[in-house]
Amino acid sequence: MTSTSFYDKRAERQVAAAIALEHQAEAEARRTETDLRRLDVAERQAKLAEQQAARVAKRARQARAERVQLRADRWAAIRAAVNAVRVQLASVVPMLVGAIAMGAPVLIGWNGQLQTARAVLHLGLLAWVFPVALEGGAWWLAYLTSRAIHRQLPTGRLRAWTWVLALIAAGMNFWHGSQAYGPLGGAGLGLASLLGIGLWEITAWHHRQHAAGRTGSEVRTAWMRRLRFPRLTWAAASIAIALGSVGDRNEAWRAAWINRYGFGPEASRRDRRLGRLIIKHESKADREAAQRGDLVIINGVILRCLPTLIASTNDSSSESPETAIEQGKLSRLAAALLPRVKAAIAAGELPERPAANAIRTRFGGGMETAQEVRDALRSIRPVNDEEVA
Repeated sequence: MTSTSFYDKRAERQVAAAIALEHQAEAEARRTETDLRRLDVAERQAKLAEQQAARVAKRARQARAERVQLRADRWAAIRAAVNAVRVQLASVVPMLVGAIAMGAPVLIGWNGQLQTARAVLHLGLLAWVFPVALEGGAWWLAYLTSRAIHRQLPTGRLRAWTWVLALIAAGMNFWHGSQAYGPLGGAGLGLASLLGIGLWEITAWHHRQHAAGRTGSEVRTAWMRRLRFPRLTWAAASIAIALGSVGDRNEAWRAAWINRYGFGPEASRRDRRLGRLIIKHESKADREAAQRGDLVIINGVILRCLPTLIASTNDSSSESPETAIEQGKLSRLAAALLPRVKAAIAAGELPERPAANAIRTRFGGGMETAQEVRDALRSIRPVNDEEVA
C-alpha cells in the first residue's frame, strides 16, 4: 500500500474515516458471509435431521407393519391348524362311529362262531382262527366292494359273496344261541351278526349313489317307480340293457310305457286302460296273421303280405277293379306297401299325392318300391287341370 503524506488534518481525518468505513464494510461483509454460511449449515442440518426423522419414522412404520403381519400370520396359521383338525375330526369321527357300530355286532357274534368251531367242527386250539377267517373274509370283501364303488367297477359278485359269508356266520350264531338261550336268543344273535353287514350295505348304497351322481330326488323317483310299477320298472331295465344305454333311464322308462299301454307316462288312467285293451286285441290279431303267413319282415320292418289281386268275380266285391289291376302290375313289396300308404293318406299322415322320398321316410324300404307306389297312386287317380289350378 503506497503511503500518502497529508498536510491537511481535515483531509487526513476524512481519509481515515473512509478507511475505517471501508474496513467496517469489509467486516460487515465478512459477518454477513459468515451468517449466510451458518444459515446454510443450519438449513442443511435441519434437512438432514428431517430426512433422518423420516427414515426413523419409516423404519418404525415398517417394524409396526411387520409386527402386525407377523401376528396376522400367526393367527392364520392357528386358524388353519384348527380347520385342519376340524376336517380330520369330521372325516375320522364318522369312521370311528361307523367302525364301532359295525364292529360291535362282530364282537357279539364272535362267541357263537367260536363255540360252533369247537363243538361242531372240533378244531380244538385252532377254533379261534375260524371266526377270524369268516369275519375277516366278509369284511375283506366289503373293503373290495367299497374300492370297486369308488373306481366305478362292478360289485355284484363281491356283494354276493359278502352276504354268503355273513349268512354262514349268522347261521352259526343262531345255532349257538338256540342251544344256549332258546330260539329267541338264537334269533337275536343271528340278527346281531347280520347287523354289521346290513349297516355296511346301506353305507355302500349311499356311496354308489354318490359315485353315480344321482340326486336325492332321482333316487326317490326310482324307488317310487319300483314300488308303484314293478313290472314297468323291470321292463324299462330290460330295454335299457338291450339298447346298451343304461344311463338313459327316462328313455327306457318311456319305451316300456309305450310297449305296455301304447302311450307315454303322461297319458291318463282311462287312456292306459283302453290302450292296454287295444294292444291286447291287436296282439291277438297279429299272432293270428303271423300264423297265417300274412306278415313278413323286410329290412327290419314288419309288413302285411297281400296276395296279388287279379280282377275276378271273387275279388270284385272287396276292391275296385282299378285297384286290383294296379296291384297286379306292382311288385310284391309295392303291392304290400300300397294299402299302408293309402291308410296313411286317409289318416292325414301323408299328403294326397306323396313323393317317393316321403313314402320311403315314413315306411322305409327301397327307393324303387316307393317309386312304384307313387306311380300307382298317380295312375289310380291322375291329376287333372282343375286340381292343378
